[in-house]
Amino acid sequence: MEVSWPQAMNLFKTGLCLPLFIVTLLATGAGRSFLEIGAPAIGILLVSGIIGMSLGDTAYFSALTRIGARRTMLIQCLAPLFAALLSAALGEPLPGAIAASGVLLVLLGLILVLRERPVGVIHPSRARSGILFAMTAALCQALGIVLTKKGLAHATVLQASTIRIAGGVMGILLLELLHGQLTATVRHALRPPSLGRIVPAALMGSFLGFFLFQEAVRHTEPAVAAALTGTSPLFVAPLSVLFLGEMMRAGGWIGTILAVAGVVVAMLG
Repeated sequence: MEVSWPQAMNLFKTGLCLPLFIVTLLATGAGRSFLEIGAPAIGILLVSGIIGMSLGDTAYFSALTRIGARRTMLIQCLAPLFAALLSAALGEPLPGAIAASGVLLVLLGLILVLRERPVGVIHPSRARSGILFAMTAALCQALGIVLTKKGLAHATVLQASTIRIAGGVMGILLLELLHGQLTATVRHALRPPSLGRIVPAALMGSFLGFFLFQEAVRHTEPAVAAALTGTSPLFVAPLSVLFLGEMMRAGGWIGTILAVAGVVVAMLG
């Protein structure tokens, strides 16, 4: 049976980081107060992990394989809008005018950066499915952030990160079980390609990056957090110029400057 690379890759990176979060939780003594979180908050955080990581990340990887990184990240710019709408539907306050202006600047900057290169031609059927997967990923990310915000009212950032990662792993395993390819996917995840490159990336992104992401969600509105977590292209573009010798036109530099200014404005708001 053919195994999907997105599911295997998602299982690898989340499964790699779950033991690290558990060890960190126990080493810092935060595990002792784990039961004080309460079942409702634990349930919310588990569901947020299932939606944001197992469903959202798998949809994101599926979009990458169909429409490429730049198209996928461009559609991901819808996540702050989804987060704002979901927050409003749940009765949460929306970002103020200053913070909302910062979010718009970030999104404008991202669009300029992501449009820097020609993105090539894609078969219509793959384009449609890729766009659908990317929009699903953006919606799942937004819903995961909104739910995490609620769960963080009763848990520390480290506790919330551990619970969400656990939810993500359980969600991926459940999806693969329902698809009848659990064993094959687990076997594939244990033998990822380019292990020397994937492990450091997973540790930085899924461990340290994920922890810092929970901190951002705790201290900002969901729409602002969604916008800030989508700024990775702003770092990739200048680093590619410095270390890989790639060229970036004026639009890319303007977009980077606008997005950085947007982050500052959002934080001030």
